[in-house]
Formats: sequence, C-alpha cells, structure tokens
Amino acid sequence: DGGGKSWQFECPLQTGYRYCKWEIVEKDMDRCIPHWQHAAIQGHPQSRYGLGIHEFNSRNIELAVRHFMISTKMGDEYSLNAIKEMFMEGHATKAQYAEALRGYQTALEETKSP
Repeated sequence: DGGGKSWQFECPLQTGYRYCKWEIVEKDMDRCIPHWQHAAIQGHPQSRYGLGIHEFNSRNIELAVRHFMISTKMGDEYSLNAIKEMFMEGHATKAQYAEALRGYQTALEETKSP
C-alpha cells in the first residue's frame, strides 16, 4: 500500500514543502531547506519564494531579497508582493522594487508571446 512513502519520489519542491509544513513527516527545516535549494536550482520559483521567507524570518534580509528578486523575474506574484512589503517596511530599496516590477512584467510578457 505504500504506507505514506510515496513522498520519497516527488520533486524536491514538494518534498521540501512536506518537511516545512508537517505533512507526512515531522517538521524539519534542516531537511526542508536543502530540498528547496535543489528545486530552486532547477528553476522552481515557489522554492525561491520559500527560501526567501525562510531567510527573511532568519533575519538574512539581503539574501531574502535576492531569492524574491529571482522568483519575481520568473513571474512569481507572491515574491513580487513580498518585495513590495519589504520596500514598504524599509527592508528593500525603491530601486529593488522597481527592478522587481520590471522583471515581473517581462516574465508576464514572455508567457504571452507565441
């Protein structure tokens, strides 16, 4: 029957979420983060967003902004909103927010192009 072991064969993004959100396994950020890092390297914007949230909560603000910038330029609206909030709270610069907006718009335009 599998006994809940199917998670072992999922992509790193999903496995990371399972470790971070108490699904199937006990919450374990030390195991979650490497899965998200692997998925981020493979181009998953949601993993970058998750890493950005983790870094922000760990007070690594510059690294959080970098993760959000990368995923925003991949078209991730959650990351764009995170940078907007960081700008409004003084954690990101106006230039970073403007760059994020441009990158997000470019990503949207690329998805609409034939």
